[in-house]
Amino acid sequence: MITGTQIESLMNSSDVLRTLKISRSTLDRLVAHGRFPRPDVRTGRRLKWKPATVQSYIDGNFKAVEGRTR
Repeated sequence: MITGTQIESLMNSSDVLRTLKISRSTLDRLVAHGRFPRPDVRTGRRLKWKPATVQSYIDGNFKAVEGRTR
């Protein structure tokens, strides 16, 4: 179970966009095609990623999933 304190430390879409220096449509496309990790937490339309998840992508440790759709 994720506590309130843990949620605050998660990255929202804007944080991810700034960190990766990409557009929202690029992020959406990467997630839809399995080339970027799906959000760790989804609350309604709000998407959140653990910083370690994003760092794993940056470090090249994320394994792309072929044929993945939304």
